[in-house]
Amino acid sequence: MKKRGSRKNAGAAGKAGGLSRRQAFKQMMGELMVFVDESRGQKHVSLKKLEMLDDDSFGEFVPMPNREAKLAMDGDWLEKWDRETGEKMKILELNPGNREAFKLISRGGRIADIATVLSRQMDWERERAFACVKKMFITLLKHQVYTIANLPEE
Repeated sequence: MKKRGSRKNAGAAGKAGGLSRRQAFKQMMGELMVFVDESRGQKHVSLKKLEMLDDDSFGEFVPMPNREAKLAMDGDWLEKWDRETGEKMKILELNPGNREAFKLISRGGRIADIATVLSRQMDWERERAFACVKKMFITLLKHQVYTIANLPEE
């Protein structure tokens, strides 16, 4: 006879619908955070939609740091500090191109303009610089340390 609430039964129930319990809670927490932010007037867009945008549209976005997040460049890594636990999390390796791209994003401006400056500084083709800035910005968005200052209404 199986006990109610046993680990074996709990694990099976948690995987219903293809998600583990941990994945389901993580997804629910993300949706709750979006709901709270939107109730405060902060707009959101899915990262999948952003990644699919054409470069001209994506280039119009203006990065804005999340005031709640704390970032630091530590050696060859960009790290996010968790204010509650004091732990650091490495979010991006800082090769020379990434380091310059992060400095430019930190100063502000449109993604397209940041990419143009980066292409000159690194002596890269503009397409390569744009891809670098776009990838970095999406990483910063995924880690919720930056947001989009001029996100249009959907």
